[in-house]
Amino acid sequence: MLEKHRIGPAVTPGEPRMPQICGKERRALSVTEPYVTLTLLHTNDLHSHFEASAQIAEYVAGVRRQVPADRLMLVDCGDFLDRVRIETEGTQGAANRAMLEAIGYDAVTIGNNEGLTYTPEQLDALFDGMPIPVVCANMIRQGPVQRPDWMVPAFTMEKSGVRVGYIGLNRCL
Repeated sequence: MLEKHRIGPAVTPGEPRMPQICGKERRALSVTEPYVTLTLLHTNDLHSHFEASAQIAEYVAGVRRQVPADRLMLVDCGDFLDRVRIETEGTQGAANRAMLEAIGYDAVTIGNNEGLTYTPEQLDALFDGMPIPVVCANMIRQGPVQRPDWMVPAFTMEKSGVRVGYIGLNRCL
C-alpha cells in the first residue's frame, strides 16, 4: 500500500521559529511555505526472489509516472540476496545488483543475509563501484580499515528542497 506523509512547517501561524539542528541555527520556518509531499517506497527481505522483481519494477514504474522524481525515494532495507537461489550463487550476487540498478534504487542497506553469508572479499567484489549508495552504520570489520570504501554509515538525499537522512542498521552483524 502506498502511504503518503506531508512534510511541512511545524509552527503555529504567525509564530516562526529558529530550529537548532546539530547546534547550527537554521532559517525561520514560515507557514506560508508550501507543504511538500514525498513518497517513500521501500523493499526488504527480497531474498533473491527474482520472480517478484518484475512486479516491483512495474509498480515502481507506475508510481514514477504519477510522482515527480524530486518527490520520490526508493530504498531497499536489506536481505535482497539469498545464496540458496542459483541465480545469486552462480553470479556471486551480480544478478541481484543488476536488478537493484535496473529498477533504480536510491540507496540500499546490508541485511544479515548479505553480512553473514558473504566474506568481506566477496562483498568488496559485489559492491565496489556500485552507483547506488550502500548504507550501514553498524557493520564494521576487524583491523585497521573498519568500513569498506563502498559503504557509508548514513546517506542524505534532497528531494524538493527537503533533506532526508537514511541510516542503515543491521540487527545482527
